[in-house]
Amino acid sequence: MTHNLDIFSKMKVYKAYGPTTLRIMIGLLFVLHGIGKIWGAGLPPGGWEAWSGMATSMLGIPLFFAYLVAWGELVGGLFLITGFLTRYWTIFLSIIIIAAILMVKIKDGFMAAELDWAYLVILISLFFTGK
Repeated sequence: MTHNLDIFSKMKVYKAYGPTTLRIMIGLLFVLHGIGKIWGAGLPPGGWEAWSGMATSMLGIPLFFAYLVAWGELVGGLFLITGFLTRYWTIFLSIIIIAAILMVKIKDGFMAAELDWAYLVILISLFFTGK
């Protein structure tokens, strides 16, 4: 009995949908994080007061960078969803993720940042594909 795996060879026409799916999904996740930081809906809860307070007091970053991160996540996520300037936004958002890993997550161990590592790998993949 032979198994016919010919169906997989026909899937080549859909290979462009892989990066597109990742780009739209990661964009949506960044939009939700940006909305949460700015208006308090989505992730993280608490809005601008909670985010700016944590950023400046706990993390010690200037308020300007708290604005840059919040609005960067929102706008960058929207740009990823639309596919506009994808490579540039993946660089910017990768910097945000790396900073989050180094400043917040890594102190609790590698696995505490597992979702952030996944975000970073997706962003790097999108940088290379440009899609």
